Amino acid sequence: MKIALIVSIITLASRLLSLVSVQIYMAFFGPQLLALEVYTFALNVPNIVFNILGTSITAIVVPIYAGLLKTDKIEAGIFIKRMFLIIIGVVLFLMLIGFFLAPLLVRVSYFSGYYYYEQFAVFALRVMLLSIFFYGINYLFQGILHSHNKFLLAAMVTIPTSLFIIIYTVGFSSEFGVYGLIYATVIGLSLQGLILALPVAHRLLNISQIKFYHLKNQKLAKPVKKQRLAAKPVDEHMVKALQMVAPLLISASSFQIMSIFNTTMASHLNIVTIQGFVMNLVLVASLSVIYSITSVYLPKLSVQWEEDKEKYRQTLEKIILAVLIFMIPASAAFFILGDEIVSLLVHWGNFDEDSAALTTTLLGIFGFAAAPLGLKEVLDRAYYAQKNSKIPSIVGFLIMAISLLFTILTVNIFGVYTIAIAYVTSFSIGAICLFVSLKLMNLKFFINLLKILFATFLMALVLHAIPILYFTTIGVFLNRLLSLVIPSALGAITYFAVIYFLYRKDFNLSIFRK
Repeated sequence: MKIALIVSIITLASRLLSLVSVQIYMAFFGPQLLALEVYTFALNVPNIVFNILGTSITAIVVPIYAGLLKTDKIEAGIFIKRMFLIIIGVVLFLMLIGFFLAPLLVRVSYFSGYYYYEQFAVFALRVMLLSIFFYGINYLFQGILHSHNKFLLAAMVTIPTSLFIIIYTVGFSSEFGVYGLIYATVIGLSLQGLILALPVAHRLLNISQIKFYHLKNQKLAKPVKKQRLAAKPVDEHMVKALQMVAPLLISASSFQIMSIFNTTMASHLNIVTIQGFVMNLVLVASLSVIYSITSVYLPKLSVQWEEDKEKYRQTLEKIILAVLIFMIPASAAFFILGDEIVSLLVHWGNFDEDSAALTTTLLGIFGFAAAPLGLKEVLDRAYYAQKNSKIPSIVGFLIMAISLLFTILTVNIFGVYTIAIAYVTSFSIGAICLFVSLKLMNLKFFINLLKILFATFLMALVLHAIPILYFTTIGVFLNRLLSLVIPSALGAITYFAVIYFLYRKDFNLSIFRK
């Protein structure tokens, strides 16, 4: 688990840098500038679309390719080459479809009422479609490296993208504006695949050399028959991959359809950029930890499910406990320290008081989604380890249906906060459904939950008391930094001290030991 903690730290740092890049261009342009709203809309649509396939690529490539690496590296090389061709073909098809559908997508958005911004949105969306290609390559390359137990480089792959956007915004945005930001983003995304290309090529080259020596040394008798025998297992693996695709696409697309709907609704409420920032901040807190743990433990869970189901259950319970221990206090921190977080991260430049107040409230609401979202991702992968992608797809569709229906029925009641409330509600229901289906709702779980809630309550008391102490130094940034860091540090110390006291005799976090 040591490597998972390191990957979590690197991933968290990468995502924080991504948030910094968003904060910088929000401060430079203003969060509710209509041109920036167009940029965010154009960025989210291809990102949402390809995340549908990206999740499927990871869930398919890692288990199958990792297994083949242990049994037959030649078959592994053939499998990954076929997957590469399939992914490239799908990506090019999506780019072509997106090019023609761009005007239709824009017409159902808020920008359709403004001719200039409608044309600008079509242009921006078509340019951003290039990022789909880089997303596809990036997901495949990450899956290959994870299968080779190489996690660190994949965890920091977004850093060059964020740095490129920051450099453009600070140095060139005054001259080229949002138009230039669109091109800078696409160029920055292209760096992700380029960085991973060399280590991936090195490992595939080693596999090719093994294949070359194998073919050189094998007997020449009946070569056609041997070739067919060698190809059969690969075909079986491709069939297995294709069988997993449909449920995985349903599961992933449900979330992305919900995101497209939320982005469109947010455009009508004029909160696309603010909502996107808040959601990304919550995802940093949850998915950085979740994806790091599951990327390391998914192969282990798969093996344990086949060999020892009791160990599988024990490992899963430890992962769930770790998620709850980190995500529940994170939700409380978002709610209590919302003002301090927003003041430090985004309340600069053209980011006015009204925008800051709206961002704080949305952050407090969205923050409650951290725990259910994290649990949902873990439990999905628990089913993937069982080679079962049907139940996650059903629950994913249920989450989407609840979120959309809730938003439509209550938007006139909750206004700009509707999407956030629907998000929390739908993912909470989805996480409960997965818990029930896996039969994890036992007495031990509720005892652990009560312990964590008690520790979080004591932490909340500290966080509520400390922020009344404000700091005055020579710099505004330092004042805001101290007003956030000092209460957070004292709250974290209080929380983990209570957690250690509660688990001192029966410490269930052996998952964090090597």
